[in-house]
Amino acid sequence: MPHDLLDTLATAPDVAGRLTSAPDVRGLALDVLRAVCARTDPPGVAHPLGFVCVPLHRGADAGLCLHMWPAGAAVRADPTTSQVHAHSWDLLSWVVCGCLGNQIVAVRDDAEHPTHRLFQVLSESGGDELRATDRLVASTPGRPEWTRAGRPYTIPAGAFHATATPPSGNAASLVLARTRPGAADLSLGGLTLDSHRVQRRHSPPGETIGVARAVLAQMLDEAPA
Repeated sequence: MPHDLLDTLATAPDVAGRLTSAPDVRGLALDVLRAVCARTDPPGVAHPLGFVCVPLHRGADAGLCLHMWPAGAAVRADPTTSQVHAHSWDLLSWVVCGCLGNQIVAVRDDAEHPTHRLFQVLSESGGDELRATDRLVASTPGRPEWTRAGRPYTIPAGAFHATATPPSGNAASLVLARTRPGAADLSLGGLTLDSHRVQRRHSPPGETIGVARAVLAQMLDEAPA
């Protein structure tokens, strides 16, 4: 597998066109994982929610990433607010390894009996600003809906949710995001938490490659959907 696959995807005019069927998505994921393992300096971001993000494409209004949750990802998660958040983009996630649980959370304004304060997430170069708003809300989590490898799930912009991972084994998905004009990135945080900044942490090459190798090995052991 050529080492420049990740660079090719970064400039591809229609990467979304490859996310139309389970075999196509699985093939793309295997190609990406092999390319990551073949590099000495693969791109990777250690996300506060516990997964490693490998950016593959960033267009004017759409982006494609590989998200990898290593075994024990729930222990790795260390958000400053909470795991419940809403995106400014419509998300299509093809699970390619293991399984992922999508937990939709109902959020309503409630100044009398709030459970959280609403934070707006403003992405900047090298990190994010989490800006505390005056909105106090109450949240009611739903039950996670589990999606296994070979199947997609969608999350519309503005929907509050959290991602659950299995207690053992790895999980991974190819995530296509399309920006919805006027939508905001939001997160639920503590009632007394102030505005703050979070530095984006680069995933060391050894960590990214190690997770990619584990996901690749598990994918090859799993029967294709």
